[in-house]
Amino acid sequence: SVTVNGTVKGDLIAFARDVRVNGTVSDDLRGFAQNITIEGNVGKHVTAFCQKLEISDKSQVGSNVYGFAAEVRVNGHLLRNLVLYAEETDLAGQVDGSVRIQGHRLNVASSARIPGKLFYRGYGKPVVESGAQVGAMDFVQRERKPRYTQPRFYLKQAIRYVGALLLAALLIWLVPRPLQRVVANVGSLGRGAGMGLLLAVSIPVAAVILMITMVGLPMGLIMCALYAVLLYAGHIFAGTWLGAKVLSRPEGNLASVGAAAVGLLIYRLSKFIPYVGSLVTLVAAVVGLGAICFEIYSHLRPRAALPSAPAPTASM
Repeated sequence: SVTVNGTVKGDLIAFARDVRVNGTVSDDLRGFAQNITIEGNVGKHVTAFCQKLEISDKSQVGSNVYGFAAEVRVNGHLLRNLVLYAEETDLAGQVDGSVRIQGHRLNVASSARIPGKLFYRGYGKPVVESGAQVGAMDFVQRERKPRYTQPRFYLKQAIRYVGALLLAALLIWLVPRPLQRVVANVGSLGRGAGMGLLLAVSIPVAAVILMITMVGLPMGLIMCALYAVLLYAGHIFAGTWLGAKVLSRPEGNLASVGAAAVGLLIYRLSKFIPYVGSLVTLVAAVVGLGAICFEIYSHLRPRAALPSAPAPTASM
């Protein structure tokens, strides 16, 4: 756990189970924890990724608060805005700016003071106790509908399918041989699944370690972006491999595009099956990630030089 009883001059970036600020943080507080409790003062922004975020009535935050949590309790004084994505939120303090909340439940206590606008988007109506002061309130009711009953779900799937197919076709025409090697790696348990599982765990851990320090933060963000790109590309190669199996090793670029179309279609249709779709997505991304990285490793690793032919000997 991390506990601050004195004064931190600058930013506080904390990764721990429990983060507690009893003193003062002069600049930003960025916390990644199970519980984050602020009893003191934060000079600038607060960004919290946690299960429970609590800002006590003795605390003051000088700028915006961004919270991503299951449970949030705000009893202190926020000098600017509050933005929350939380299942349950209790507001009992003062927010000088605007408030935007998305979640399942919102309770505004009688001691709450929000002179600006409060926007809430949730499944249930907010509970505003008598005596609470809110400048203006905008509530949007969220409806619980199965995604399979919504036309936009199928539209999104069609757009994603076409986008993945276009990218696969572009790779087939531009780099057919490297693509064939990556697709072949998908079918190898060690090259695809083995390396993919190792990298799927190690890359995020390495990125988080880099982002702990301000020096490594840009490198960590770049690593996260590349990780996301590789995971997306992974399902394209996995789908192409599946299509090639169905069509029995197609020959030529056009036939390879057809194989990619068949495989990606099967992959996309599998996402309609509850639970199975999530499992297929995970397996395709991990195996594809390993296949791509194995090909990169094979291309970059030094290769042993071929032995030179012996010099011819002169004959008498």
